[in-house]
Amino acid sequence: MGLCALAFVPLSTLAMDFRILGPLEVLEGERQLAIGSRKQRALLAILLLHAGSVVSRDKLVDALWAGDPPATASAALRVHVSELRKILESADADRRVLLTVDPGYRLELRPGELDLARFEKLLAEATGPADRPDSAAVATSLRAALAMWRGQALADFAYEAFAAQAIGRLEELRLVAHERCIDAELELGRERELVPELDELVAQHRLRERLRGQLMLALYRCGRQADALASYQDGRRVMADELGIEPGQPLQTLEQQILNHDPVLNLHAPPSVDALSMPGTSQPSPQEESKGASDGQVTDAPVETPDRSVLLFGQREESLDALVALGAALAKQPPRELILVRAVNPDEDLIDATMALAKRRSEINARGHAARTAAFNSDSPGADVVRLASEQDADLLLMHADEALLRSGTIENDLEFVLQSASCDVGLVAAGGELQEGRPVMVPMGGAEHEWAAVEVGAWAAKALDVPLMLLGSSGESGDSKDASRLLAHASLATQKGLGVDASPMLVEPGDRGVIEAAERGSLLVVGLSDRWQQDGLGATRQAVARDANVPVLIVRRGLRPGGLAPRHSQTRFTWALSGRAG
Repeated sequence: MGLCALAFVPLSTLAMDFRILGPLEVLEGERQLAIGSRKQRALLAILLLHAGSVVSRDKLVDALWAGDPPATASAALRVHVSELRKILESADADRRVLLTVDPGYRLELRPGELDLARFEKLLAEATGPADRPDSAAVATSLRAALAMWRGQALADFAYEAFAAQAIGRLEELRLVAHERCIDAELELGRERELVPELDELVAQHRLRERLRGQLMLALYRCGRQADALASYQDGRRVMADELGIEPGQPLQTLEQQILNHDPVLNLHAPPSVDALSMPGTSQPSPQEESKGASDGQVTDAPVETPDRSVLLFGQREESLDALVALGAALAKQPPRELILVRAVNPDEDLIDATMALAKRRSEINARGHAARTAAFNSDSPGADVVRLASEQDADLLLMHADEALLRSGTIENDLEFVLQSASCDVGLVAAGGELQEGRPVMVPMGGAEHEWAAVEVGAWAAKALDVPLMLLGSSGESGDSKDASRLLAHASLATQKGLGVDASPMLVEPGDRGVIEAAERGSLLVVGLSDRWQQDGLGATRQAVARDANVPVLIVRRGLRPGGLAPRHSQTRFTWALSGRAG
């Protein structure tokens, strides 16, 4: 299939066209369907975001009534489903679009009927694993994908709680597609046409280093060296003022290359705008040179900086050891930069905290990892770290699960904001011990959606640590012949097909004690955070495991955008494998 085969199916040939990349619309041929009430439109939007998957009645009730449903909510939901079904199936009596499947409902669409599916297909195919893709085909494909957008995703639900995370994820997808399209067009020598577009994008996303690097490169190739350097200085000031950090090493390297008129920037030898750093050209920042000269120490040896990162965020110095140990392990393969930041307490000295982090950076660099560090004062650290994770393009945000959380199981304040708002994967680290080399990564698996997310993260952790992956399932109650072995077999097949990772099953005693005892044989326990965390907190079993296990426990909330810990080219295949639609 060519790059654009699915996306360029003429819309007139589709029986129905469901659109969420803008205000919600449903077209039947050329006719736009009138979806009745606000609740029916919201119901359809939720089902479209989970197209092909069963959405439980409880989840729909929580979403439609913002966690505060009336006593009549279940009956009202049945009425809304019935009315929506009549609208969607009115033209074709033989077709079933909205199915009742315990414990809820599933929207069954045909290939290409959802604009998001067409967009994601183009994005995945245009950024496949090929070493040298056809830049013209990639650019054409991604421009077609971007043309599908009619404004902000689900614009008519911008202020609805159920849509907040989805809108964040979809807008991040759109930005990723834009960046990759610009990469391809820079390789085609279209820098003059790109400068106005990049000016606008950088103004909207001032801390997004990749976009700024693309603008600097385009300006330089247009003969505007001074403007390219001015853009770097503007970005440096913004990052210093708003985040208290310097630009990343790739952007610093690009500035040096522009100053030196490095031939590698020319079109016939284009640098990778993903990374922007070239072998042998990494240089320390002026601040690092000044630090080394002033305290008599040798500056950190240059380490090639990956284009993706893991952000480690702590509010206490003593919480950082476990974060660094796990973050460095997960960032091994494929390599990711470690960004270690602290929100400093009012009674601490900011300079002392910054120097302590700089020492940790040197230790991390000495182990072969690229790292940056920063400390800052903050009245709202949750909001600051969410913004930092987005602007630094983090795949994973690791935070410490403190004693108060493990005692109460209640998620509130800054942690609640982070889990609600962060676009990347979020992991809460409960340090029950040190990572033990050679021992497997353990993942409890009961079949819930959030547990599939934990399997995905656990598979990648096992790959990065070069250890086996083991899935834990209930052995069933005493005298009960039903156990989780079939479910574990299904999960194992999915990880093999989607991620190329073998997973061994282990049946354990039901409840937290069985998981805790099994974890004694592992190096890391990865647990998925329930989608109901706002109502249930950690949950009793998860709380007990995180509190009492003698190995590090990583509690995972899946991110709002693709990327995450799993290799990007495996994401879609793994999702299809889980749902039985792999192809």
